[in-house]
Amino acid sequence: MSQRLSSASSASLFLLVVLSALVAPSLSKILLDYRIPPTAKVTDMGDKTTALGKLTKATITGKNSLTEAYQFMKVPKSQFQVVALKINDNSIFKDQLGFRRNDIVPEYNAKLFETGTKTYHHSFIFTKGGKLDLKHGYLLASVEFPDAVSTHMFDIFHGTQFDSKNTAGTADKDANKIRVRDINFKTLFDVDVKSDVIFNFAIEVDVSCPAHLQGMNLSTRKLRGRSIDFHFVPFYFRWQWKAKYVFSKKSAIILRRRKALKFILP
Repeated sequence: MSQRLSSASSASLFLLVVLSALVAPSLSKILLDYRIPPTAKVTDMGDKTTALGKLTKATITGKNSLTEAYQFMKVPKSQFQVVALKINDNSIFKDQLGFRRNDIVPEYNAKLFETGTKTYHHSFIFTKGGKLDLKHGYLLASVEFPDAVSTHMFDIFHGTQFDSKNTAGTADKDANKIRVRDINFKTLFDVDVKSDVIFNFAIEVDVSCPAHLQGMNLSTRKLRGRSIDFHFVPFYFRWQWKAKYVFSKKSAIILRRRKALKFILP
């Protein structure tokens, strides 16, 4: 489920994205690889002449520049760098009434992604020097309907769920856990956060098998032909794929069987 990593840095670096990739079944082929090569620079994301820039469709950083919002960091014995996210008052996204966001939106290839079964891999780490306020909520990843705002097929969440009635600012009892939740925000799996430990997640999606998800509490609506937004968002850091994807009973069961999502990735 996790790997140890030496403490990263201090200051406002609190969450590092170690790896993000989309692969075909049985890990046989990587279709989208957004891991950061050792020679890449943050500014490459905005430079279409670079390899990383060609993979990056857009970024959202508020009033911050790219270098103010992100930092690439070396990892011992790794072929890739990690992305460190820095959140501050300049990260406020006005369209969402004060939410702070760091978004990286990769380029999307529908012909590659919208067939068969695909598995999304994401790894992240909370650093000891960047402790989060657990009275706040942090959306780490989600699959969202574009025509139903904030409606997720599933999401990965940390901290305290927003509640307008929680005027005292009380933290949820499970605020220190990373929670995989269904469309009704019911927790399917959770794990306690530990500092300087890499958490690896793999979520498998069956594109070719449209079905109702009754009994799995994920959805009772048939989804054939509906466009879905994939958000992989360490604290509103969004990996977004727009696709006509379908969650089948099979893929929902896979998610539950892999409830610990125990994948140690290279």
